[in-house]
Amino acid sequence: MMQLMKTVTMLHFYKAKVLRVIDADTFLVLIDKGFHNFFETRIRLLECDAPEMRGHEKEMGKRVTEKTKEMLALYDNDIFIQTVKTDSFGRWLSYAWIDQECKGNINDQVERWSEKEFKDNKS
Repeated sequence: MMQLMKTVTMLHFYKAKVLRVIDADTFLVLIDKGFHNFFETRIRLLECDAPEMRGHEKEMGKRVTEKTKEMLALYDNDIFIQTVKTDSFGRWLSYAWIDQECKGNINDQVERWSEKEFKDNKS
């Protein structure tokens, strides 16, 4: 049973290279599907409410996006993602980590930076 649980939780889990950070919670990635099979697509981080890159949130969005780029650069833009489904824009809604053991959750980190930006801008 334990082996089955581990298999189920690893479904749709891929290594990916971030080609471009579009904004703090949207990336263009090259997904390694295995056997020298790669797929380029956009992912959107799930459960993450990052400031937008336009409108009244633009400056906050720039700061959080820059922090995200810096963090990803530390890991040579290599991440691990678990895709869930596509959204109305065709992006894969995903969870992302900096390592294969699901440590260093990128969604959580971007959400923390975003919450801080929103809080600091209300003061």
